[in-house]
Parts: sequence; C-alpha cells; structure tokens
Amino acid sequence: MSNVDVQIALPKGTTSKMLIVDIKTKSIKVQIKGQPEPILTGELCEKIKAEDSFWNVEDQQSLNLNLEKASEAIWKTVIVGDEEIDTKKVDNSKHLD
Repeated sequence: MSNVDVQIALPKGTTSKMLIVDIKTKSIKVQIKGQPEPILTGELCEKIKAEDSFWNVEDQQSLNLNLEKASEAIWKTVIVGDEEIDTKKVDNSKHLD
C-alpha cells in the first residue's frame, strides 16, 4: 500500500473554500476558516510525499485525505499519539495481475 486514506466528518454544508488544509512531509493540519481550534492537527507517524498527497470535500459533510507514503510500510496509526492498530493483523499481501 503506497497511500493512506483518511475520512473526517465535517459540519454539514462545509465546502472546500471554507477549509485550511496544510499537508507537510511529517505533519498535517485541518481547520475551518474562522474557527479557533483545528479539526485535526498533529505529527504523522511516518513521512509522506506532500506534493503527491491531495484532499477533497465529499457531499459537504466529509473531508477525504489521500496521503502518499514516502516509503511502503504499514502504519500503526496516522497521527502520533492516536490509538494504534496491531500491524500483525493487517493483510499486506500483494495481488499480481
């Protein structure tokens, strides 16, 4: 898996123009303009290719983040300090077509 997809619930009616999304190599920040607190902010558990990562708003109620990994590895979590998954339970087999 070369990317991580993250979906974040937004207040209904939120448009992309209302958001500040700052994706960096090792950190991310998502904030609604004019709001004092970000919806999401923190250090990413692994490095990403910020220039190849993108985001969009779906149905004016959720934010989809597509983070392109700098190296192919299974992430235990997205943001440092969040709950971690057991990486031994992840199916990382590759299908050859």
